[in-house]
Amino acid sequence: MKVLIINWMDITHTEAGGHFGAHEFAKRLVGLGHEVTILSYRYRGSKKREVIDGIEIIRRGSKYTFNLAVFWLYFTRLRRNYDIIVEDLAKVPFYLPTFGKPKVAIAHHVFKGVYLKEVPVLLIPIIWLLTQKLMPLFYKKVPIIAHSMSTSNDLISIGIPEENIELVQLGLDHETYEPDPSLKSKQPSIVYLGRVKPYKNVDHAIKALAKVKETLPDATLSIAGQGGSPALYRKLQRLVQKLGVEDTVRFYGEVTTDEKVRLYQSAWVFVHPSSKEGWGNTVIESNACGTPTVAYNVPGLRDSIRNEETGILIPYGDVEGLAQALSRILSDPELRERLSQSSLKWASNFTWDKAAGVLERVLEKALNGRSPR
Repeated sequence: MKVLIINWMDITHTEAGGHFGAHEFAKRLVGLGHEVTILSYRYRGSKKREVIDGIEIIRRGSKYTFNLAVFWLYFTRLRRNYDIIVEDLAKVPFYLPTFGKPKVAIAHHVFKGVYLKEVPVLLIPIIWLLTQKLMPLFYKKVPIIAHSMSTSNDLISIGIPEENIELVQLGLDHETYEPDPSLKSKQPSIVYLGRVKPYKNVDHAIKALAKVKETLPDATLSIAGQGGSPALYRKLQRLVQKLGVEDTVRFYGEVTTDEKVRLYQSAWVFVHPSSKEGWGNTVIESNACGTPTVAYNVPGLRDSIRNEETGILIPYGDVEGLAQALSRILSDPELRERLSQSSLKWASNFTWDKAAGVLERVLEKALNGRSPR
């Protein structure tokens, strides 16, 4: 099977945090005997074509012209060279299903609600039209992969038939993400790791820390991740100063994978106060390092966290409840150990080999003209 994956973000680019594990999926499909090409946009210093782990990488256009470049390449060359197309719908859909080639789409989330608040106001009507009105029309007969039941339900809510949706949960590199008790902090420590965006509510974590310190004065908070505007970072730093916790909050910015793992391993608890997620990759990464999570009970996070088993879920927006849950874990060694052991067991369910096997089955069914189920 010759597979073309159209993936907006390049697997070698530092911005590629949302490429749905394209590299992991692709190299395992190659290992299963398939030919795989990934098409993505060009960035400064990138090559037009290269081969990585047996995967052909083709880059065309920029992040702003990539959709147009896909159309041109598809009509002039690509549709003749591949058996099936996999579209990553992380951004605006490509609408290639209208052109008669077997397709599978991957939806990380549905661009609605809090996600729409993250785009410029003038673009909201356009994105709403493309992702909630036109997408169901063009993709109604296309097998669509979702990473969580929350995303599956959102797809159904905009008109995608339930029978066309397949749940394929993301995997994890268990040789990278693993516990290391020797690195565990000597003092109560909380970590937030993820994109710094308004809908992630990093300010809630800072406010919760201030409340935690009323009973656990030596508690700390580490904040790591990219994606925030300078104005948002300044706002968070002003909040830290206002609450008087500047000595115990550390901003790391973007970190390497090794640094990320060390932060997970050293923390006593991971905090995830987001408004909504498609799944919860960082939750599972943290769990694989033996660190439980406190988060809001919102789509995506309620899928990746087992309440009172691998973490604690709090009603959305309840900062007081967030602080109480953090304090509860930080101050109770027996609870922390129980949640840690359950987290390790839960994370062990997610492997790239398992995920790639499910993806291969979905692709073969689509190629043979059958629905995913």
